Amino acid sequence: MAEENNPYERVRLTVFMPLWVRNALKQYVVTEDVSMSQWMAGQAEKAVIAAGFKPPRRLKYNSLSELVTDNRDSLLNNSRLTPEELDKIIKQNCCHDIDLLRIALVLDISEEEIRDLAQRSHPNYDNDKQECCNG
Repeated sequence: MAEENNPYERVRLTVFMPLWVRNALKQYVVTEDVSMSQWMAGQAEKAVIAAGFKPPRRLKYNSLSELVTDNRDSLLNNSRLTPEELDKIIKQNCCHDIDLLRIALVLDISEEEIRDLAQRSHPNYDNDKQECCNG
C-alpha cells in the first residue's frame, strides 16, 4: 500500500479497455522497450503536465545539486539565475548566499532549510560567511 505522504510512491491502477486496443498497445510498446504499464504511466504523466499540473517537489533532497537539477526549469523561468550559474551550482554542489536565497524564494523553501541543505551538500560551506564557492 502506498504511503499517503509520498507523492512519488507508485500505485496500482486498473484500466479497462477494448481487447483490440490492448493487443495493439502490446505490440506498440515492444518498440518502445517498456512495459504497457510503464508506457501508460508515462503518457498519463505527460498529459497532466501538459494540462498545467506541476509535479510535486521531492520530500527530501540529499544535495543542493539534486534540488537545482530537479527544479532547473522553474529556477530559469522565475529567477535571475542564468543557465551557466545553475550549471555551476549543479557541478560544484554549492553557491553564494544570495543565490541560495534566490533558490529558496523561487522554490518556497525556508532560509533554514536551504542553508541546512547547503551545509550537508558541501564540506566547505561556511555558515558564518554563508558561502562555499569562490567567484
